Amino acid sequence: MRILGASLALSKALQRYPGSKPLGVRLLPGREPVYAVRLRRGDRIIIMRVNAVTGAILR
Repeated sequence: MRILGASLALSKALQRYPGSKPLGVRLLPGREPVYAVRLRRGDRIIIMRVNAVTGAILR
């Protein structure tokens, strides 16, 4: 299983919320590799989960 880079996870999240400011990307521990991507959009903080193998946005 090949894990995608953190920059690709960030890119996928920014496609969903264009104009957001990236705050951080972290690979979460567990059986399924998932990135947690934090974005700031206005006065809101958005935390998205991105599958680290497929690049699919999970939440």
